[in-house]
Amino acid sequence: MINAKQAKGMLKHHIATWKGKFPAAHFEACEIAIEALEMQLPMKAEPINYNPKGDYYGLGCPNCSEIVGQLDNEDASGIYKYNMYANHCPNCGQKIEQNYTEEDYKRWGI
Repeated sequence: MINAKQAKGMLKHHIATWKGKFPAAHFEACEIAIEALEMQLPMKAEPINYNPKGDYYGLGCPNCSEIVGQLDNEDASGIYKYNMYANHCPNCGQKIEQNYTEEDYKRWGI
């Protein structure tokens, strides 16, 4: 069984290979399928809201900026704790990555 990333690649290859040899509607359907598959590939949330006290960061969907989690309060080791509210964005349906590392925090400037 193939995964969403592999299916997306196969559809893109199909379009590149066969476009112009079949009716345009066939390829429009493939493009729609690619868009749907992309929503199933997890993307990392981004900090979009900051409390000036420094104790809260809202984590937003990378597609639509809907709040999908939060990063708040450092634990005893100085690492922020994160809390993701859902596996998918309630607004656009994008699958949201559930695991974050110190590298993510550095990228966010935390």
